[in-house]
Order: sequence, then structure tokens, then C-alpha cells
Amino acid sequence: MAVAISFVTGKGALDHNNREYIHKNIDEARIKNNINYKEESLKTAYDKCFGEAVEEFNQRQTRTDRQIKNYMHKIKNSGNNEKLFYENIVQIGDKYTHGIGSKNENQAIEILDEYARTFQERNPNLYVFNMKMHLDEASPHLHIDYIPVATGYKNGLSTRNSLTKAHKNMGIKGTGRYNNSSMKWQEREREHITEIAKKHNLEITKKNVNRKQFTVDEYKLIAQEVERNHQHFINKNFKNVKARKIPFTDKKILDSEDYEKLVADAKTNKFAIGNTGNIIKKFERKEEGLSELAESLKARSTAFEKAILQAEEAKEKYQDLYQDQLSINQELEFYKNKYKEIEPLKEQVDDLLQEKDDLVNVFANQMIAINLLVYDKKGYGLDLPKKQLDLIEGLESYSKGWLNGVGRSDLAKEVESKMGLSKGIQKEIKAIEREKNKGLDFSL
Repeated sequence: MAVAISFVTGKGALDHNNREYIHKNIDEARIKNNINYKEESLKTAYDKCFGEAVEEFNQRQTRTDRQIKNYMHKIKNSGNNEKLFYENIVQIGDKYTHGIGSKNENQAIEILDEYARTFQERNPNLYVFNMKMHLDEASPHLHIDYIPVATGYKNGLSTRNSLTKAHKNMGIKGTGRYNNSSMKWQEREREHITEIAKKHNLEITKKNVNRKQFTVDEYKLIAQEVERNHQHFINKNFKNVKARKIPFTDKKILDSEDYEKLVADAKTNKFAIGNTGNIIKKFERKEEGLSELAESLKARSTAFEKAILQAEEAKEKYQDLYQDQLSINQELEFYKNKYKEIEPLKEQVDDLLQEKDDLVNVFANQMIAINLLVYDKKGYGLDLPKKQLDLIEGLESYSKGWLNGVGRSDLAKEVESKMGLSKGIQKEIKAIEREKNKGLDFSL
């Protein structure tokens, strides 16, 4: 026997999954048989998945209005229809092949149980916060509710809710519009369930395989049509025909009138049988038409499902880009504020650098002036003893080393090759001479 896997997206009705709400299709006497793999509040799950990243992000913000107060609230009210969590419902076969009470019930339970217990390890970036196997409905099935946890963001939150990025973190990448990451992931999960089923001696086939058979309603229509056809064509007076036995033989004789009735009825029945065959052929043609329509609807449904997945993937990418842009804007605002804070300091630094440059020039000019005492033969030169000459030479050597050290090799060269008075020193000498001249009396 080969059966199909049902692996569909659920609505995420946690009150239904946790049996806080009892629907009419639930057998309350069997609720105790359900298997609870995990039941954690969504808030607790979000704190575990994103709490540390949110705290780290908030510590980097200088403005409180940029901080994330509640990440769940932010996702829910983002305006981008982001999902707080996702759900998949998994079932083996149907209620006829593996339903509750059927001979294959335990086979389905064992396969689903193994799949459930390995789900989290196989999908580390899909954090499961609620998982139940329901055994109180028509067939055993799993409800798996999880939050996509994506990592590796350089800006903004380092860890976020993003299904596409979570798939990528697990090595699952889409290859185009009709083979995106969600499709690839579902395909991988179906293959895993198929392998588990093989260990339990169950063959898995693809769902919606076209079978050459009528539906129950079509069989009913055929039966009703045949019955009407039979009642219409069969002569009801046939039961009134009576044969008389010929004495001393095994033969019977009919009146000529009854014989004519039998001949007429035989012709009528032959026509009825042929007409019934035509009815069957008509329904066969109808079945072919319905099969073609089913294939067409199946193709459209598949295309529609792909379009939905593509839209969800595109939405997630847009949300990621939107979050990145928000983070960039926040970082930009942060650096703008920092620039405003350091701008006055920059002016002070510029002033200090200018003062430093002025002092360096003064220092160099002083050394160039001292050179006059040694090398000037016309006015300022002195006949200095060796000790004073060594002192001046030492000062010159020290000055050149210091000037080279502060990046002014140009001044160091001038100290070595020049002698003379700068305009500032000349100005000071003239001022001193004027002061001295004021105290001299030139009168006779």
C-alpha cells in the first residue's frame, strides 16, 4: 500500500492546538491520548530567541525613542503583514488508510512521533515553541508551531524573525521564483518523512495522483439513471405471462398473445441494455472531462501556492531591507549627534595645532639666531671658547632631532644651514634699542 503525505501550512490557532477550544469534530474522551511535545508561551519564546539581541541593540542607542521596547509588538504592528510565527500540519495517509481505529493507526503515530522528535535538531533556526500530536480527531496528525530565528545581520538587530534568512542559515537557498527557499525546505522535510516511513514498511506516493475511477456521487447518479432506464423500458406485464404444460412431455406452451408479449419484451430489454451501455459511456466521458478539469485546477492551485510562497519570500526580503535601512538611519543619526558634540572640540584642536606650529617656528628661529654668535663675522659673531661652542653645537643637534621628530624636517635643514634674525626677533631688538635710547641724553 502506498499513501501520500499531507504537509500543509496551518493557521496557527494555538487555542485549538492546546485544546483550550473544543471543536465539534473532537472526541473529548480521547483528548487525554494526545501527545504534548512542547507548550511554551509565545512571549517566553520571543524572549529566548531575541531578548539578548534586543538588549544589545538598545544599549547602542543614544535616543530612547530608537530603542525596541517590545519586539513581538514591533513585528505584529510593522505594517508589512509579518508573521509572529509559522505552523505546519503533518499527516500520513487519510482517515480511510491510517485513521483512528484503523489497523494502520499505530504505523502513522510511530512515523509522526519520530519526525516530531527530530524536527528541532534538524531545523536549528526554526525555534519550536508549541508541538502537539492530535489523536482525538479522525486521523493522527502533528501541529508544529515555530519562530524563524535568523542571524548574521551587520546592522540593527543581529538576530531577527525572518523565514528566508533562517532557511539560508540552515543551508537552504532558493534558485528562482518557482523553487524558493520555502519550497526547497518543504521538499526536504517530505523526503525525510518518506525515509522514516520506509523504516516502518510504508511506501509514500505523491498526493493527487489521477485515478481512473468514479466518485461516490457519480456512481449514485449512474445507478439512479440505470434504474430509471430499467423501469422505463421493462414491460411490467411480463410477470402476468403464464405457460401451460403439455401433457406427457417436459415442454410448455404459450398462448399466442403471451408469446407476442415476450418477443416485444425481449426487443425492449435489448434496447434497454444498449441504452444503459450508452449511459455508462456518457459518464466515462464525463469522468475524462472531470479528470482534465481536475488536472487544470491542480496546475492552477500549484501555481497559486507558488505565487503565495514567492510573495511571502519577497515580503520577507523587503522586511529585511526595511529593517536594515532603519538601522542605517539610526546609526547615521547617532554619528550626526556625535559630530555635533565633537565639532566645538575640533575647533579647539585646530587652535592648539596652530599654537604648536607657531611655537615650533619660534624654536627654530631662536636656534637660527644663535648661529649668528658662531658664524657671523660682521656683527654678532663672537670669539667663543671651546666649551661654549660645544654647547651651541649641542643645542643645534638637539633642535634638529626634535624638529625632525615633530615632522618639520624643513626647519631642521634651515637650523643646520642658516643663520640670521627672523622678523619677530628683529622687531624685539629694535624695541629694546628704542627703550635704551630713551634714557640717553644727547644735549651739550
